[in-house]
Amino acid sequence: MKARGYVSHIHERAYRNSPLTPKQEAANKKRSHVRVRIEHVFGHIETSMHGCYIRTIGIARAKAKIGLEVLAYNISRFTFLMRAKGRPVAA
Repeated sequence: MKARGYVSHIHERAYRNSPLTPKQEAANKKRSHVRVRIEHVFGHIETSMHGCYIRTIGIARAKAKIGLEVLAYNISRFTFLMRAKGRPVAA
């Protein structure tokens, strides 16, 4: 993989009587840093916005539906952040 320029994104696993080295733990933490933000976004879309299934025919309609869900999430997140800072949000 390294010869072709690919980087593994798979977490290292500790085994019994063989804990992870500090280098492996740091690599796992770096991988988790990206993953956690992505999973929280999809989790919010799934639970709060009820975005579970994409029941469309055709890839173009599926992309449009996902795009609208992500746009709605971004607007929701923006309003949350503005209210948290005490700034009014136009209705």
